[in-house]
Order: sequence, then structure tokens, then C-alpha cells
Amino acid sequence: MGETPLAAMGIVVQWSSGVLLLLLFLRLGRSGARPDFAGTWVAAWAAQAVSITGSLIHAIGILLGDPALGVGAVRWLDLLSVPGTLLFAVLAAVGAFQCVCPPITKSVAWAAVATATVLGLTAVFVNVPTVTGSVLIATTVAVFFGLAMVVARAERRERLRRFPLLAAAMVLYGAVTLLYQVGGYFGQLLWPVDDFVTMVGWSAGYGGALASAILGGALIILIVDAAFHGTVAARDDGAVAPLDVVEAPATAAFEAPAPDPPAAVVPVAAMPEEPAAVIELAAGASPMYPRTATLPRPPVLANGDVAEVLLIDDEAAVRATLARIFQRGGWPVRDVSTGEEGLAWLLDVSIEAAPAVILCDFKMPGMGGREVYAHLMRERPEFLSRLVFVTGDASRESARTFIAGTPCLVVAKPFTLTEIARAVEAVLAALPHPDG
Repeated sequence: MGETPLAAMGIVVQWSSGVLLLLLFLRLGRSGARPDFAGTWVAAWAAQAVSITGSLIHAIGILLGDPALGVGAVRWLDLLSVPGTLLFAVLAAVGAFQCVCPPITKSVAWAAVATATVLGLTAVFVNVPTVTGSVLIATTVAVFFGLAMVVARAERRERLRRFPLLAAAMVLYGAVTLLYQVGGYFGQLLWPVDDFVTMVGWSAGYGGALASAILGGALIILIVDAAFHGTVAARDDGAVAPLDVVEAPATAAFEAPAPDPPAAVVPVAAMPEEPAAVIELAAGASPMYPRTATLPRPPVLANGDVAEVLLIDDEAAVRATLARIFQRGGWPVRDVSTGEEGLAWLLDVSIEAAPAVILCDFKMPGMGGREVYAHLMRERPEFLSRLVFVTGDASRESARTFIAGTPCLVVAKPFTLTEIARAVEAVLAALPHPDG
């Protein structure tokens, strides 16, 4: 770092930008917006902030006119610079995979983090600047250039985006980081003129802050984009006629209601902003909204409660949209964010209290729809006819082949209310009647 107030202020700006991104992604994760990789990026920004904390204290000392401020703490914190930088690169790679590529297992992610930590600590103890610089440069090239190519292909394939936003942000971040790593470790060898090394020193903080902001912005755009594609594209098919909730008698099993006469079916348009009222069920049951759509009425259980719908999706925006649809259709909703949680509940629930419909995302971190189906086929095959896959992978050959070999229906993202209603109607038609 340059020993000037201008260079010191750049380090303060870089550290502050990393902490702000940390807090922003922490907030996004807590709000349910892609918590799978929001948590990874929280750890990444934390590693970046730790890696320059020693430089931050030194920079503050320069700005206060006391370069020796906290010199003992700075000496120890500087030992974390290389491990923190390597850890950020590895976490960035894991986060990029979680965002647009097939999910990697936790064991692989932890192995990568452990390797980066050990490699960074080894470089600190060896304390050979050329070796340390070579390790950092090789890691930067591998992650922010090599991996960016994989991410670019995944963005085009999975999201049908003409411009690979995340890949471009990764390349930009890598280029800026590479410039300062080469200048910091090999500047005197490659460019003996002091002006080059001086320029790298005073501009390093500002360049790092700008590159971090662009990378963080690209990730936030992807979060918003994922939420947008998970919402319902409601079609303007006509006016909506509100339907009354009909009290159904208790039966010994599921009672699938008779379909409405064709003449009475009204096409669905946009749903009203707020329901007119909320109907309170028996103690312990979920609340129901009055029906305002052509979604079929939920079956009634033997104890008089209305059967639930189970939503399994890692994206909070998709779960919220589906929950809104079903609640407005008079359905109690149970939603979970992971395949593991949904499967655990399904394996434990009795057939009398089982959900009438199960909507499961096909591609999720960890256990996806494919794995949920395999477990149900072995342990609860009676639930397979109730399972509907909701996926953005419907156009992929592997997904189409797998789903075609199952009795399950599939609804492609982005979906419409009409498509959800048709899938629910088909599932309910296959449920056993009390007399059968």
C-alpha cells in the first residue's frame, strides 16, 4: 500500500465496500432470497474484509498522522491477508456454482475451503514473496477467468440470457485483482520504474472497491432475476368472478369434488390484491382465503379438516407466489425450502393427514426433485401420483427424459395460474374416492 493519504483512503473505501456487501447479502439471505448462495457470499465478503483489515488499521493511522498506530495488531492481521484472499476466491467459485451451475455438495465445498486455508497458511509460513504471488495469481486466473467461462456457458444454457452478466463481472474482478497482484509482487521486476509501483499502490483500494461493487451488483441482479422468473405470468383472459367457499362434509378418506360444469368455469385473470376475508378453521389448522380463482376445491379429510398442499422450492419468491395462489383458492399451505425437509415430513406423515398435492422444484441445491422422487418411490409410492414437478429445466434433455419416465406432471417456469390449476385438477382426479 502507498504511504499517502490518498492511497490510505482507497483502502478504507475498499474495506467499507466489502463490509456493506456482507451486510446486504446477510439481509438478502435472512429475507429468504436465495439463501443457498447468499450465505456463501456473506462468508466470501467476510474473508475479503479480514484479508485487508491489517491494511485498514495502517491506513487509518496514516490518515490520523500516526503511521505506527496499532503496529503490533497490524503485523498479526497481515498474516491473514493471503489466506483471506485465497478463501475469498474459493468461496466466490462455490457461490458462482450455486448461482448458475449444477449445485455442488457440501463436502466438496468444505474441502475447497479447507484447501484454500491450508495453502494460504503455508504461504505465510514459507514467506517467499515470489511463491506467494505466484499462488495468488494462479488462483485468480483459475477462478475469475477459467471458471468464468464455465459460468458463461451455464448462464446462456440455463437462463437463456444473451449477455453472461455474472461471468463478465467475474472477469472484470479478476482483471483488476490480477493487475494489483502482479504489480505488488512482481512490479519491480517487470517495470523497474518507480512510477508504476507507486500508481499501483495508491489506486489498489479504489480499484478493488469498484470491482467488488460490480461483482456484488451482478449477483444482486441475478437474485432479482430469479425472483422475477419465479413469479406467475398472469394472462389477461377476462374478468374474475369470485367463488364462494363451500363447506364439504367429513368423509372417511379424501373426497375429490365433482368438476364444475364447463359453462360455469370463468377464465382466470390477475388475482385481486387482497382477499375479502380470511376463514378461520379449527384450532391448529392453517387459515384459508376465500376462493377467487378456478383452482379446484381442496379435498376434505376424515376429521373435517381441509387437505393441504405441500410446496418444496429453494426460492422464497416462488414459494410465496404459489402459496398466494393456493391460499386464494381456499387451500391450507405447507411450504419448505429444501428437498430434505420436505421428504422428511412426507416420510413421517400419515396417509390420513397427507397433502393432496405436492409441488416440488426439480432442481435445488442438495436434494432436488429427482432425489425426492426416488425416495418416495421406495418408501411412499402412494404419494407419487400427487407429485408435480415445477421447474425451469423442462427444456433440458436429461430433465425431459427423467420426467417422461415418471407418472408425475410437470409445470414449467415461468408458469401461469391456469397451468397450476390444470395440474391440481389432474392430481385430484387421480385420488381415491371414498367408495373406491
